[in-house]
Amino acid sequence: MSGLPAVPCGRAFDHVVHIHKTPDVGWARCHGDPAPADMQAAVRGFHLRFGFHVADVPLTPPGNIRVERARIFASEAAELVAELLAGLDDGPRIWETLVAEFETRSRPDPTAAPDLVRVAHETGDVVCAATGVAVNYGFPLAEVFSAVHAANLTRVDEQGRPLVRGGKAVKGPRYEPPDIAGVLARAALAAGERNEPEEGIDG
Repeated sequence: MSGLPAVPCGRAFDHVVHIHKTPDVGWARCHGDPAPADMQAAVRGFHLRFGFHVADVPLTPPGNIRVERARIFASEAAELVAELLAGLDDGPRIWETLVAEFETRSRPDPTAAPDLVRVAHETGDVVCAATGVAVNYGFPLAEVFSAVHAANLTRVDEQGRPLVRGGKAVKGPRYEPPDIAGVLARAALAAGERNEPEEGIDG
């Protein structure tokens, strides 16, 4: 993201109410660190910076937050599944089967109380499944996350203020897409270097 100046750290966004608010929230570009070691901490910082809901203790958030998260998750999951099935002759048929399973397998029960333990469990399952994709394809998930996270932080206006519409961070004039191809190329290069045979030493 060369050429993109860091925006001032520490803005608070009073137009959005969330559980935890702090005036000294920064972002990766403020500290020149586009590769956070802790994914959840990085996303938490993004939420605080953009005024999204954050909870510091295990609890069930309000209904509107749950609906928003469900929509985001369903959209991203659908895009991933479509890419996984791309180029397969029976991809469309498998897609239809998966959609049918989704519609009949896990419909929400409006009479049931929210189950925080179940949500945590299913989230853990999803993280394992997503990590499995990275393992199947051989790409470094942490580095891919870092690239996507850094790009998300550029969803700001000309003054460096977060752009949020309809509860989502949107692309603006300073948005820079993640260089995923570059991440994969570097990973392939590093793997090739590791696999090169060492030169013998003449006695």
